[in-house]
Amino acid sequence: MPAGVLCGLAVLSQTGPVTIVDWGCGCMAAMLASTLPDCDIYEERLETAVLDVVKLSAFSFLYLFMKGGKFNPVMILVFAGLLWWGISAPHRGRTHSFVAMILYSACFYAFIPNRRYTLCFAAAYLSHLALDLLNKKGEKLLWPFNRKGYALYICRADSMLGSAIGVICTIGIVLFSVFLLGDHYLF
Repeated sequence: MPAGVLCGLAVLSQTGPVTIVDWGCGCMAAMLASTLPDCDIYEERLETAVLDVVKLSAFSFLYLFMKGGKFNPVMILVFAGLLWWGISAPHRGRTHSFVAMILYSACFYAFIPNRRYTLCFAAAYLSHLALDLLNKKGEKLLWPFNRKGYALYICRADSMLGSAIGVICTIGIVLFSVFLLGDHYLF
């Protein structure tokens, strides 16, 4: 998740000035998107499903009440359908594809029609795919056009390198956040 948040915030910063509410919305959207590809293991990890609902709720609260945004309530049902579609898939199957990234991002945009947060969401989703590509378990990036699993065999997700990537990205989030918000609020 730290890599997704860092990527999401980097993309958000390129779309215009970032206020504290933008930062919060961007973090929530990126946190949701960076774990969403793993909805295919919700049955094994029920807490992940609960946390994703909490992230979407927190994002919605920030966006609706603090930002004054609007949303399309019908898309909640569409999003639930997409989640069911992902939950019923084998791990690292269709939810770990570019098609899934486009579908979930389009659904996110239809729910909350905000280009900035959707780009943040898509970048975070893509970061999950990129990081999973580093280990040995293949992911079906080109599903449904090609069912081959792609993997780079560089490290395991629970390895020392995987943990180091998480720590580096967490430090990056803190530094990047200070840079983003410091310019607006401190200086």
